[in-house]
This record gives sequence, C-alpha cells and structure tokens, in this order.
Amino acid sequence: MSAAAPPVMTGRQRIIGFALCIATILLAVLDTNIVSSATVPIGP
Repeated sequence: MSAAAPPVMTGRQRIIGFALCIATILLAVLDTNIVSSATVPIGP
C-alpha cells in the first residue's frame, strides 16, 4: 500500500470499527474476570 493512497475507511466505518474494538476489549475483560473467578487459585 502506498502512502499517497486516500484513506479507505469512511467516518461510519471508523465508528463501527471503533465500536467493535471496544466491544472486543470489554468481552475480553469480562471473559478473563469470569475465568479468574471460576478457577480455583493455585499457589500463594
């Protein structure tokens, strides 16, 4: 891809991509919280 190419993403696509990124991060955080609370702590 050349640097002179115009931006491909429009405003709507950028908002959708940003929302998907936030949703993915939230799901990942919730998933780690559920897993960490469900597993029995091993070690000190």
